Amino acid sequence: MSATEPENAVPPSDQGTGERFEKAIFYLDRKVTKAIRRFGLLHDGDRVLVGVSGGKDSLMLLHVLVRRRQWRPERYELVACHVRQEWSSASTSLETLLARECKVLEVPFLCVTADPLPPPEALRAKTAPCLLCSRRRRKALFEAAVAHGCRTVALAHHKEDAAETLLLNLLWQGRCEGLAPRREFFGGVVTVIRPLLLVDEADLARACRLYGFPALTCSCPQAERSRRETAARMLAWARENGARDVAANLLNVSLKLLALGESEVGTARKPRENGPPQLPQVPGKPAGSAPADSDEPG
Repeated sequence: MSATEPENAVPPSDQGTGERFEKAIFYLDRKVTKAIRRFGLLHDGDRVLVGVSGGKDSLMLLHVLVRRRQWRPERYELVACHVRQEWSSASTSLETLLARECKVLEVPFLCVTADPLPPPEALRAKTAPCLLCSRRRRKALFEAAVAHGCRTVALAHHKEDAAETLLLNLLWQGRCEGLAPRREFFGGVVTVIRPLLLVDEADLARACRLYGFPALTCSCPQAERSRRETAARMLAWARENGARDVAANLLNVSLKLLALGESEVGTARKPRENGPPQLPQVPGKPAGSAPADSDEPG
Protein backbone atom coordinates (compact mmCIF):
# COMPACT_ATOMS: atom_id res chain seq x y z
CA MET A 1 0.00 0.00 0.00
CA SER A 2 1.31 3.41 -0.90
CA ALA A 3 1.84 5.78 2.02
CA THR A 4 0.51 8.71 0.02
CA GLU A 5 -2.72 9.32 -1.85
CA PRO A 6 -3.85 12.04 -4.23
CA GLU A 7 -5.49 14.60 -1.94
CA ASN A 8 -6.71 16.54 -4.97
CA ALA A 9 -8.50 13.59 -6.54
CA VAL A 10 -11.32 14.73 -8.81
CA PRO A 11 -14.73 13.00 -8.95
CA PRO A 12 -15.05 10.80 -12.04
CA SER A 13 -17.13 11.93 -14.98
CA ASP A 14 -20.29 10.25 -16.21
CA GLN A 15 -19.46 6.74 -17.49
CA GLY A 16 -22.88 5.52 -18.52
CA THR A 17 -24.64 5.04 -15.18
CA GLY A 18 -25.28 8.70 -14.45
CA GLU A 19 -23.04 11.51 -13.29
CA ARG A 20 -24.92 11.82 -10.00
CA PHE A 21 -24.30 8.16 -9.21
CA GLU A 22 -20.60 8.46 -10.04
CA LYS A 23 -20.31 11.43 -7.69
CA ALA A 24 -22.20 9.49 -4.99
CA ILE A 25 -19.70 6.64 -5.28
CA PHE A 26 -16.83 9.12 -5.06
CA TYR A 27 -18.40 10.57 -1.91
CA LEU A 28 -18.78 7.08 -0.38
CA ASP A 29 -15.16 6.32 -1.19
CA ARG A 30 -13.99 9.25 0.93
CA LYS A 31 -15.27 7.49 4.04
CA VAL A 32 -14.21 4.07 2.77
CA THR A 33 -10.68 5.34 2.15
CA LYS A 34 -10.66 6.92 5.61
CA ALA A 35 -11.49 3.51 7.10
CA ILE A 36 -8.90 1.76 4.92
CA ARG A 37 -6.17 4.17 6.05
CA ARG A 38 -7.21 4.27 9.70
CA PHE A 39 -7.62 0.54 10.22
CA GLY A 40 -5.19 -0.88 7.64
CA LEU A 41 -7.87 -2.75 5.69
CA LEU A 42 -6.38 -3.06 2.18
CA HIS A 43 -2.86 -3.47 0.86
CA ASP A 44 -1.23 -3.82 -2.52
CA GLY A 45 -1.50 -7.37 -3.83
CA ASP A 46 -4.55 -8.32 -1.75
CA ARG A 47 -7.06 -10.72 -3.26
CA VAL A 48 -10.41 -9.84 -1.70
CA LEU A 49 -13.60 -11.89 -1.58
CA VAL A 50 -16.58 -9.49 -1.36
CA GLY A 51 -19.74 -10.92 0.15
CA VAL A 52 -22.73 -9.81 -1.96
CA SER A 53 -26.19 -10.59 -0.61
CA GLY A 54 -28.01 -8.58 -3.27
CA GLY A 55 -28.95 -5.77 -0.90
CA LYS A 56 -27.97 -2.13 -1.27
CA ASP A 57 -25.06 -2.30 1.19
CA SER A 58 -23.07 -5.12 -0.40
CA LEU A 59 -23.83 -3.91 -3.92
CA MET A 60 -22.55 -0.41 -3.19
CA LEU A 61 -19.50 -1.84 -1.40
CA LEU A 62 -18.64 -3.79 -4.55
CA HIS A 63 -19.09 -0.70 -6.73
CA VAL A 64 -16.88 1.42 -4.47
CA LEU A 65 -14.10 -1.18 -4.30
CA VAL A 66 -14.17 -1.59 -8.09
CA ARG A 67 -14.35 2.08 -9.04
CA ARG A 68 -11.95 3.50 -6.44
CA ARG A 69 -9.08 1.71 -8.20
CA GLN A 70 -9.37 4.41 -10.87
CA TRP A 71 -8.19 7.15 -8.50
CA ARG A 72 -6.66 5.44 -5.43
CA PRO A 73 -3.16 3.94 -5.23
CA GLU A 74 -3.99 0.45 -3.87
CA ARG A 75 -3.82 -2.40 -6.35
CA TYR A 76 -5.93 -5.40 -5.36
CA GLU A 77 -8.04 -8.13 -6.95
CA LEU A 78 -11.75 -8.70 -6.27
CA VAL A 79 -13.97 -11.77 -6.32
CA ALA A 80 -17.70 -11.44 -5.58
CA CYS A 81 -19.43 -14.25 -3.70
CA HIS A 82 -23.14 -14.79 -3.02
CA VAL A 83 -24.28 -17.27 -0.36
CA ARG A 84 -27.51 -19.09 -1.18
CA GLN A 85 -30.06 -19.27 1.63
CA GLU A 86 -32.41 -22.21 2.10
CA TRP A 87 -35.32 -19.86 2.85
CA SER A 88 -34.80 -17.51 -0.11
CA SER A 89 -37.75 -17.47 -2.51
CA ALA A 90 -35.95 -15.58 -5.29
CA SER A 91 -32.54 -17.23 -5.26
CA THR A 92 -32.27 -18.02 -8.99
CA SER A 93 -33.43 -14.61 -10.22
CA LEU A 94 -31.21 -12.85 -7.69
CA GLU A 95 -28.17 -14.86 -8.73
CA THR A 96 -28.85 -14.00 -12.37
CA LEU A 97 -29.13 -10.32 -11.49
CA LEU A 98 -25.89 -10.35 -9.47
CA ALA A 99 -24.03 -12.32 -12.15
CA ARG A 100 -25.02 -9.73 -14.76
CA GLU A 101 -23.95 -6.89 -12.46
CA CYS A 102 -20.55 -8.48 -11.81
CA LYS A 103 -20.04 -9.03 -15.52
CA VAL A 104 -20.53 -5.30 -16.11
CA LEU A 105 -18.03 -4.53 -13.34
CA GLU A 106 -15.62 -7.18 -14.68
CA VAL A 107 -15.48 -8.97 -11.33
CA PRO A 108 -15.48 -12.79 -11.10
CA PHE A 109 -18.73 -14.02 -9.53
CA LEU A 110 -19.47 -17.22 -7.70
CA CYS A 111 -22.32 -18.69 -5.66
CA VAL A 112 -22.00 -21.03 -2.69
CA THR A 113 -24.58 -22.72 -0.50
CA ALA A 114 -24.65 -22.37 3.28
CA ASP A 115 -25.30 -25.34 5.55
CA PRO A 116 -29.00 -25.68 6.36
CA LEU A 117 -30.29 -24.64 9.77
CA PRO A 118 -31.33 -27.39 12.20
CA PRO A 119 -35.08 -27.92 12.66
CA PRO A 120 -36.77 -25.56 15.16
CA GLU A 121 -37.25 -28.33 17.72
CA ALA A 122 -33.48 -28.92 17.77
CA LEU A 123 -32.66 -25.30 18.66
CA ARG A 124 -31.96 -24.34 22.21
CA ALA A 125 -34.38 -21.84 23.72
CA LYS A 126 -31.67 -19.20 24.13
CA THR A 127 -30.17 -19.68 20.67
CA ALA A 128 -31.13 -16.96 18.18
CA PRO A 129 -31.75 -18.33 14.65
CA CYS A 130 -30.14 -15.18 13.22
CA LEU A 131 -26.89 -16.04 15.01
CA LEU A 132 -26.81 -19.56 13.60
CA CYS A 133 -27.67 -18.30 10.12
CA SER A 134 -24.94 -15.63 10.15
CA ARG A 135 -22.34 -18.15 11.31
CA ARG A 136 -23.29 -20.52 8.50
CA ARG A 137 -23.03 -17.72 5.93
CA ARG A 138 -19.65 -16.72 7.28
CA LYS A 139 -18.40 -20.30 7.19
CA ALA A 140 -19.48 -20.56 3.53
CA LEU A 141 -17.67 -17.29 2.72
CA PHE A 142 -14.50 -18.45 4.49
CA GLU A 143 -14.43 -21.72 2.61
CA ALA A 144 -15.02 -19.94 -0.70
CA ALA A 145 -12.25 -17.45 0.09
CA VAL A 146 -9.74 -20.20 0.81
CA ALA A 147 -10.79 -22.18 -2.27
CA HIS A 148 -10.22 -19.15 -4.51
CA GLY A 149 -6.98 -17.90 -2.96
CA CYS A 150 -8.48 -14.93 -1.11
CA ARG A 151 -7.02 -14.10 2.29
CA THR A 152 -9.35 -11.13 2.81
CA VAL A 153 -13.16 -11.19 3.07
CA ALA A 154 -14.94 -7.82 2.77
CA LEU A 155 -18.34 -7.49 4.47
CA ALA A 156 -20.76 -4.60 3.99
CA HIS A 157 -21.54 -3.66 7.60
CA HIS A 158 -22.10 0.09 7.90
CA LYS A 159 -22.30 2.56 10.80
CA GLU A 160 -25.87 1.62 11.80
CA ASP A 161 -24.98 -2.08 11.76
CA ALA A 162 -22.13 -1.36 14.19
CA ALA A 163 -24.45 0.58 16.50
CA GLU A 164 -27.08 -2.17 16.44
CA THR A 165 -24.48 -4.84 17.20
CA LEU A 166 -23.23 -2.95 20.23
CA LEU A 167 -26.81 -2.71 21.53
CA LEU A 168 -27.43 -6.39 20.83
CA ASN A 169 -24.35 -7.55 22.70
CA LEU A 170 -24.95 -5.15 25.57
CA LEU A 171 -28.65 -5.80 26.12
CA TRP A 172 -28.91 -9.50 25.26
CA GLN A 173 -25.44 -10.81 26.13
CA GLY A 174 -24.15 -8.42 28.79
CA ARG A 175 -21.05 -7.66 26.70
CA CYS A 176 -20.02 -4.16 25.67
CA GLU A 177 -18.54 -5.24 22.34
CA GLY A 178 -19.11 -4.18 18.75
CA LEU A 179 -17.98 -4.88 15.20
CA ALA A 180 -14.25 -4.85 14.52
CA PRO A 181 -13.14 -3.01 11.36
CA ARG A 182 -10.58 -5.77 10.84
CA ARG A 183 -10.42 -9.22 12.45
CA GLU A 184 -8.18 -12.16 11.73
CA PHE A 185 -9.41 -15.76 11.90
CA PHE A 186 -7.47 -19.02 12.08
CA GLY A 187 -4.21 -17.26 12.90
CA GLY A 188 -4.47 -14.87 9.97
CA VAL A 189 -5.47 -17.41 7.32
CA VAL A 190 -8.58 -15.31 6.65
CA THR A 191 -9.05 -11.64 7.57
CA VAL A 192 -12.49 -10.02 7.66
CA ILE A 193 -12.62 -6.31 6.84
CA ARG A 194 -15.50 -3.85 6.98
CA PRO A 195 -14.73 -0.91 4.66
CA LEU A 196 -18.20 0.67 5.12
CA LEU A 197 -17.99 0.95 8.90
CA LEU A 198 -17.76 4.76 8.82
CA VAL A 199 -20.52 5.11 6.18
CA ASP A 200 -24.11 6.12 6.96
CA GLU A 201 -26.80 3.74 5.73
CA ALA A 202 -28.73 6.66 4.21
CA ASP A 203 -25.81 7.46 1.90
CA LEU A 204 -25.73 3.86 0.68
CA ALA A 205 -29.49 3.91 0.05
CA ARG A 206 -29.20 7.15 -1.91
CA ALA A 207 -26.40 5.81 -4.12
CA CYS A 208 -28.36 2.63 -4.80
CA ARG A 209 -31.44 4.65 -5.82
CA LEU A 210 -29.34 6.76 -8.17
CA TYR A 211 -27.95 3.62 -9.78
CA GLY A 212 -31.47 2.26 -10.33
CA PHE A 213 -30.83 -1.17 -8.83
CA PRO A 214 -34.07 -2.89 -7.75
CA ALA A 215 -34.93 -2.37 -4.10
CA LEU A 216 -34.53 -5.73 -2.37
CA THR A 217 -35.75 -6.59 1.10
CA CYS A 218 -34.75 -9.48 3.33
CA SER A 219 -37.02 -12.48 2.72
CA CYS A 220 -36.00 -14.27 5.92
CA PRO A 221 -39.14 -15.35 7.83
CA GLN A 222 -37.50 -14.18 11.08
CA ALA A 223 -36.55 -10.71 9.80
CA GLU A 224 -39.43 -8.74 11.34
CA ARG A 225 -39.08 -10.46 14.71
CA SER A 226 -35.30 -10.51 15.00
CA ARG A 227 -33.32 -8.90 17.79
CA ARG A 228 -31.47 -6.80 15.23
CA GLU A 229 -34.75 -5.34 14.02
CA THR A 230 -35.57 -4.49 17.63
CA ALA A 231 -32.21 -2.74 18.00
CA ALA A 232 -32.87 -0.82 14.75
CA ARG A 233 -36.18 0.41 16.12
CA MET A 234 -34.41 1.53 19.30
CA LEU A 235 -31.97 3.59 17.24
CA ALA A 236 -34.84 5.12 15.26
CA TRP A 237 -36.63 6.02 18.51
CA ALA A 238 -33.46 7.67 19.86
CA ARG A 239 -33.12 9.78 16.69
CA GLU A 240 -36.76 10.83 16.84
CA ASN A 241 -36.20 12.00 20.42
CA GLY A 242 -33.19 14.19 19.73
CA ALA A 243 -30.20 11.83 19.65
CA ARG A 244 -29.42 12.51 15.99
CA ASP A 245 -25.84 11.17 16.22
CA VAL A 246 -26.73 8.01 18.14
CA ALA A 247 -25.20 5.64 15.55
CA ALA A 248 -21.95 7.60 15.33
CA ASN A 249 -21.73 7.84 19.12
CA LEU A 250 -22.23 4.10 19.61
CA LEU A 251 -19.69 3.35 16.89
CA ASN A 252 -17.13 5.58 18.60
CA VAL A 253 -17.73 3.78 21.91
CA SER A 254 -17.26 0.44 20.17
CA LEU A 255 -14.00 1.51 18.51
CA LYS A 256 -12.62 2.90 21.78
CA LEU A 257 -13.34 -0.37 23.54
CA LEU A 258 -11.68 -2.34 20.75
CA ALA A 259 -8.62 -0.09 20.91
CA LEU A 260 -8.32 -0.69 24.67
CA GLY A 261 -8.39 -4.47 24.29
CA GLU A 262 -6.26 -6.88 22.31
CA SER A 263 -7.85 -6.14 18.94
CA GLU A 264 -6.54 -5.92 15.41
CA VAL A 265 -7.53 -2.27 15.03
CA GLY A 266 -4.53 -0.24 13.92
CA THR A 267 -2.05 -3.11 14.29
CA ALA A 268 0.42 -4.17 11.63
CA ARG A 269 -0.36 -7.16 9.49
CA LYS A 270 1.55 -10.32 10.38
CA PRO A 271 3.83 -11.81 7.69
CA ARG A 272 1.98 -14.33 5.59
CA GLU A 273 3.10 -17.86 5.01
CA ASN A 274 3.90 -18.94 1.48
CA GLY A 275 1.36 -20.91 -0.47
CA PRO A 276 -2.43 -20.77 -0.69
CA PRO A 277 -4.50 -20.23 2.46
CA GLN A 278 -5.82 -23.31 4.25
CA LEU A 279 -8.37 -23.48 7.02
CA PRO A 280 -7.15 -25.51 10.00
CA GLN A 281 -8.99 -28.55 11.28
CA VAL A 282 -10.70 -27.69 14.57
CA PRO A 283 -11.13 -30.68 16.91
CA GLY A 284 -14.76 -31.72 16.98
CA LYS A 285 -15.68 -29.45 14.10
CA PRO A 286 -15.47 -29.76 10.30
CA ALA A 287 -12.70 -27.83 8.56
CA GLY A 288 -13.78 -24.26 7.93
CA SER A 289 -16.14 -23.94 10.88
CA ALA A 290 -16.17 -20.31 11.94
CA PRO A 291 -15.29 -19.76 15.59
CA ALA A 292 -17.64 -17.82 17.84
CA ASP A 293 -16.66 -14.20 18.38
CA SER A 294 -18.20 -10.93 19.46
CA ASP A 295 -18.88 -9.73 15.91
CA GLU A 296 -22.16 -11.58 15.66
CA PRO A 297 -24.97 -10.66 18.03
CA GLY A 298 -26.55 -13.27 20.22
